[in-house]
Amino acid sequence: MRVVPLVGLIALGALGACSNSSSSPTTSRASTSSPTAGGPGITEATTPLGVPRTTALDCDPLDERACLLPWPNDAFTVPDGGSPTGRRLAIQPGSAPKNADGTPIDVTDENRGDGFSPGSAVLAYVEGVDLDRSGIAPSTDIGRSLAKGAPIVLLDTTTDTRVAYWAELDAQAPVEDRVLIVHPATSLREGHHFVVGLRNLKDASGTTIPRGTAFQAAVEGTPEPPERARCRQSRAPPR
Repeated sequence: MRVVPLVGLIALGALGACSNSSSSPTTSRASTSSPTAGGPGITEATTPLGVPRTTALDCDPLDERACLLPWPNDAFTVPDGGSPTGRRLAIQPGSAPKNADGTPIDVTDENRGDGFSPGSAVLAYVEGVDLDRSGIAPSTDIGRSLAKGAPIVLLDTTTDTRVAYWAELDAQAPVEDRVLIVHPATSLREGHHFVVGLRNLKDASGTTIPRGTAFQAAVEGTPEPPERARCRQSRAPPR
């Protein structure tokens, strides 16, 4: 049985779209943050409202490109008092990617898991993102990921420390389907809570990519589903 961390993704604006900052937020994709699995005394995940999530989402509307993005994502788990982590994956059969015949992948084995691998890469789709223009840390300059103004922040909220990473686009996919892949430079610590922040991402022209409609609705307090409410109260990673 795996005892591993759950990772959530949260998109930030110039000073944190999900913080209490009054500055104008300017970036796009997001999901709720989530606590890690396996930590002492951690038995349930919470929404930004602090209310335990008791049902898993079929799809996360905050990344509209694919049903299970962003990934990993606590939104696809449910409470399970019988697991070491207090959570259990609950991916809906119809939400899984489909094969060439249109049949969804069998998620029975995945749903036995009590979390995600601590070595998981974080996946999200940001339409038109340009890594160089955005200043995203590559594998040849991992130290840049810890810079004060880094456009991607991987934050261990248990220790309030940042985790180094490097990122790339999926080179095997067609240009219009290239997912942003964030690789932690070290295994994420079990029993800790992590969030990933995306802010001020740029396209090839250097223009800041705007928020998606679902994230904007969450910021305004009118999300669907309602678990996304009051996202603005989530703490922003340090700049």
